[in-house]
Amino acid sequence: MTDAHTAAEAAQTSSTEDARSSDTTLVATQAEHELTTPPWERAIIRAMLWFSFSVVLSLLPLCAAFVFKSTKGEAVTYAEVAGKGELLIITTGMAAAAAGDLWAKGAAKEWLTTALACLNTALAIFTTLWFGYLTALADEKSKVDQEFIATWSTTMFIVSFLASGMSIIRAELRQK
Repeated sequence: MTDAHTAAEAAQTSSTEDARSSDTTLVATQAEHELTTPPWERAIIRAMLWFSFSVVLSLLPLCAAFVFKSTKGEAVTYAEVAGKGELLIITTGMAAAAAGDLWAKGAAKEWLTTALACLNTALAIFTTLWFGYLTALADEKSKVDQEFIATWSTTMFIVSFLASGMSIIRAELRQK
């Protein structure tokens, strides 16, 4: 071997050891931060992230539809925006994610956690089935009551929002 080749191998070994050392330090720092952060603070942070990415981003297409139709000068009713079942699929996603989080953390250990997990599961199943039915009706060109759909899908969204929010916080508090 040449001296240059040996020096290159030594530099590569040193570089690999430095990378491992920095990864270990980063993991240790994160673990230490998790241990020193109070559970309620972790739960609030988790709820804020859930709200920002699961709720707000999910509702953006409905908000955009309202703005785009209004921009064209059309009179837009709430039933026209939310009466096709879009809130049902958003509710399904929220409720299913919250239920899965709770079931994964051992929901059957406490009555409130179990109740939230069951409520979220039931909402996810029902809204999935209702949205599937509405999709089938759209293919048949059937007439549906958009006002009814908008009202009840909004009601289910609100219930799911509250139950999912409580579930996210509850799951985070049960984590440690």
